[in-house]
Amino acid sequence: MNDTPQQPKKPAMSLCIAKSGQVIARSLPAGEKPRNVLHIPLNVNADPRLFVKGGELVRPFVTYEFKLRRTMDVSGIDVSLYQEAGMKEFDPADMVPIAIRSLDKDFDELNGA
Repeated sequence: MNDTPQQPKKPAMSLCIAKSGQVIARSLPAGEKPRNVLHIPLNVNADPRLFVKGGELVRPFVTYEFKLRRTMDVSGIDVSLYQEAGMKEFDPADMVPIAIRSLDKDFDELNGA
């Protein structure tokens, strides 16, 4: 029987730095290893596109791959620095686009404008 107390795992966070200058900071539960592939939604108001794939709604997204550069202790927190290793633009080729009807158009049609 081992009665030595276990060291509590330190809090951790990852900083993923893209070539565009974007920085994605994520706090992680203690002991969890950060993912090296992230799917980032394109929440651009000027791009309201929606698609269907496998019965699910899909918004445009970008897929980033990151490579671990180093992990260091910063004030008792394990901070892992990642650099962009690759990026894939959104490809809707195997998806069905969904048209969103304008409420202004509905209003005009209903009110005879």
